[in-house]
Amino acid sequence: MRSPSGIKTGDGTWLSGIGHAGKVVSQIAVNANSELLYSFGLDDRVHVSQLSKLHVNQDGAELGGLPAAAAASPRDPQVAVAGLAQNKLVVIRGDAIASTLSVSYQPTAIAFNVDGTQVIVGGKDKKLRVYELSGASLKQIWEGGEHDKPISWIDTSRDGEFIVSTDKEASIYIRGTSKFDCRNKNGWRYHQASVQTCSFSPDTKRLATGSLDTHIILWHNFKDFSADRIRIERAHPSGVEHVRFWDDNTLISVGADRTVKIWDVPSI
Repeated sequence: MRSPSGIKTGDGTWLSGIGHAGKVVSQIAVNANSELLYSFGLDDRVHVSQLSKLHVNQDGAELGGLPAAAAASPRDPQVAVAGLAQNKLVVIRGDAIASTLSVSYQPTAIAFNVDGTQVIVGGKDKKLRVYELSGASLKQIWEGGEHDKPISWIDTSRDGEFIVSTDKEASIYIRGTSKFDCRNKNGWRYHQASVQTCSFSPDTKRLATGSLDTHIILWHNFKDFSADRIRIERAHPSGVEHVRFWDDNTLISVGADRTVKIWDVPSI
């Protein structure tokens, strides 16, 4: 492992400020230009903080429920969307609640498409929905999916071609963004437990998935979608909670073992 340029030594810095009243943050999202940090707490509030100040904004907006999933727009630095356990989707613009949409399911995972015009939402009911985002308005345009368990994570590729979704049954499905058709028809099921997280590399040549089975798997066949893969065994002994590509050859992972690891990924 190594620290990539920009992360330097891997040392962290505490953010100052009072922050959330409940002391527990359930979701975090960073906006398009990495200026704003959206933190969603168990106090049912969202705090929007400027990262350059390394200070958590004390004033937070009331969400109207418990945050269960969240994502920030890759294009508009003022927009984020949260899913609430009370079966609601909330659009945040700036530091205020712009709109709230009641839905028939509990959102469990959220991602934006590459240009920020669509919001993909996974539910506890095992389904995916796609919404068009116009201003602060969300309009559902598609519903479906092959998942057998609640959806745990969603990511979209930066080339705009793919959506990937994972679930508590250890399944991974990839679909196109034009017709939302499933590309790996039977799914990839090579983890032995719930897949908690996934991330496309910036060049869309790799997909990383992390699981409660402690392993990270790297996938790279997005032409015929055979299950060619590289497994990082026991990446985090207590389970992998989050993975994210820093660049095309650098992967960052976070585990239930309270560690952050940085991995060199061989070039393709």
